[in-house]
Amino acid sequence: MSLLVFEKWTSALGTLMRKFKRNVDSLDTCEIPKEREARARQQINASKKKGTTPKKKIVTAKLRKTFSLLTYKYHAMGDYPAMICAFGTTDSYSTQSGELEHRRVKRFYGQTNKNKTFAKQISLHVQRQERLREMQCWIELNDTRRANRPMPIQDGSEPLPYTNPHEHHHMSMSLNLACSDFLPKLKDHILSRLTGHDTDTFTDTHRLNLIIIDNRVYSHQILRINFTSYDVRRNQDTINPRTHSDIIMLSSDLDDEHSHPYLYARVIGIFHAKVRYVGIHSQDHSAKIVQFLWVRWYAFDSSVPSGFKAKRLPCLGFLPGDDPLAFGFVDPAHVLHACHIMPAYHYGLTSDILPPSISRRFNEKDVDWIQYYVNINPEEEFEADLSDASEEPPLEASDGEFSGEDVGEDDSDLEESETTDAGSREENDDDDPPSDGDYFELNEAEEDDIFDDEGLCGFSTL
Repeated sequence: MSLLVFEKWTSALGTLMRKFKRNVDSLDTCEIPKEREARARQQINASKKKGTTPKKKIVTAKLRKTFSLLTYKYHAMGDYPAMICAFGTTDSYSTQSGELEHRRVKRFYGQTNKNKTFAKQISLHVQRQERLREMQCWIELNDTRRANRPMPIQDGSEPLPYTNPHEHHHMSMSLNLACSDFLPKLKDHILSRLTGHDTDTFTDTHRLNLIIIDNRVYSHQILRINFTSYDVRRNQDTINPRTHSDIIMLSSDLDDEHSHPYLYARVIGIFHAKVRYVGIHSQDHSAKIVQFLWVRWYAFDSSVPSGFKAKRLPCLGFLPGDDPLAFGFVDPAHVLHACHIMPAYHYGLTSDILPPSISRRFNEKDVDWIQYYVNINPEEEFEADLSDASEEPPLEASDGEFSGEDVGEDDSDLEESETTDAGSREENDDDDPPSDGDYFELNEAEEDDIFDDEGLCGFSTL
C-alpha cells in the first residue's frame, strides 16, 4: 500500500516540477556572484595550462541560468517505487561500496611499472589479495570446526567414593547406558536383516555364528536420504549426528488405527560393516556389507491430544536410559527423511532421563528436554495422515517415498580407508572430524570389558 501511495505522489511530483519549469522559464535568472567568480578562476587556470598569458580583464557579464529537468535526479525519480520492490528500501543499499572498491584498486597502481600494461598488473594484485583473504577465512573456519569438534571425554582424575583403606583396590563400576548390550543388540539387528527373523529370537549361538570381518565397524559423518515430496519432486535430506540428527520412519504396527503411524529417533552414529553369517539359517556364507544407524528412540505421548483436529503438535519424549528399548539400531532404508523435532521449552530440562552419556550432542551439557514437539510441515505426511479429510490413510504414498535406490548397499558407494599409519591419519583429520572410512575395532569380550565409563572402550580408532 505504501508503495502505491509513493508511486502516485511520484507522478504528482513530476507533474508539479514540469509546471514549475514552465513558470520559471519566463523569468530572467542569472548566476550568483559566487558562481561568476568560480567561472573566472576556471578561465585563468585554463589559460595557464595552455601556456598563454591570462587576460587582465575577465569577462564579468552574468550568464543566464535556467532551470533544467535533464538531470539524473529527475530522470531516476520515477524508478524508485519499482527499485524498492526489486531490491528493498533505499537505505538497504548504497553506491559507497562501489566507490570504496574503486579506491582500493587504485592503490595498486603504485606497485606496477606504470606502463601500458598497468591494468593487467593491477588485476593480478587484486587476485592475489583475494586468494590470501580466502586462505585466511579457510584457516579461521577450520579453527572454529576444530574447537566445536566433539572429543571423547578422557578425564584422568576419575572421582571415587570413600573406601576402606584396608581393601586392596577399588574401581568405579558405572556403565554408560547408551553402550549397554551394544554388541548383542548390534548382532541381533544384523541377524534380523540377514535371516528375516525377529530380533528377540536369537541366542548366543546365533550371535557367535555372525562374523564381523576383521572386527571392524566403519563410521561415517553424514547420511543422505533421497525421497519424493508430496509435490512429486525429488528431494534430499542430510542426516548428521552432530547437528540434524532426528529421523522419521513408518511404524510397524499399522493395523491398529489408534496407534501413531510413525516412529521417531535421534541418530547417534552412522556405520557400516562387512559381515558373514555361517549359522543354520544362512543361505549364503559370503561376506556382505550392512549399513546401520545407532539411534536413541523417542516415545510418542498418546496421552496428549495432537493432530489437526486437536490443533496441537504431536508430543514426544526420550525413553528412560535404563529402558532396554531406549537405544537400538535402524536400517537406513527404513528412514523416510529427516524430521524437525522442537523442544517443549515450557516443561524445562532434566538430567533424570539419562545420566551423562556419549549419546548426547556435545552442546547439550548432559541434560534433555522433558518433552518435544514434532513440527508439522504442510509438505510432510502429517498433512494427509493426521487429518480427518482423507478416507484412507495414505501410508502407501509415504511408503513410496523411498526405494532401494535411496539408500543402497552397493559396495561402490562405500569407501573403506583402512589406514594404519598414524601420520597419514593426522593429515586426513586436519580439516574435519573423522571422515567416512574411519573404522573402529570390535573386541569380542564381555560387556564390562567392551565399554568403559565414557564410551566404547572396545572400539579403538586405528
